[in-house]
Amino acid sequence: FPTLVEVPMAKMFLDLGMAKGPLLAYVLADPVISLPSILVVRKFMGTKQTIVYVLLIVFFCTLAGLIYGSFAG
Repeated sequence: FPTLVEVPMAKMFLDLGMAKGPLLAYVLADPVISLPSILVVRKFMGTKQTIVYVLLIVFFCTLAGLIYGSFAG
């Protein structure tokens, strides 16, 4: 998605009943791990480091969503 498209998308997901925890994980991870971002990061860091980077982003965004979801619920 282009930058700032995730804000109306997040609003739509919230209106459709998406929980706040998974929504937070989506909003945090979406701009960071889009395909264009990954391809640019790969040019600078290399494939192996990019894979680790993406996995760390997914893990920590998911963890943040789980923690937030357990308290915001």
